[in-house]
Amino acid sequence: MIYKNIEIAATEHIIKILASFKQKQVFLAFDEAKKFNSATQQILQTNRVLQLHRDKLLYIKDWRAKEKRT
Repeated sequence: MIYKNIEIAATEHIIKILASFKQKQVFLAFDEAKKFNSATQQILQTNRVLQLHRDKLLYIKDWRAKEKRT
């Protein structure tokens, strides 16, 4: 599910609750983690398994690249 319109404070609270589940796996994806407070950023960093970046792609092929069509 994608929730884009949740307030930052509400998202931080959700992350804190999810971090308390030690026997469950939780998968989250963020593209703007820097907007959260330092405590929430620490939770995300501590529990992070994978981090993608403009230069750290998941796949070999860069799906953003537009091929010229003739």
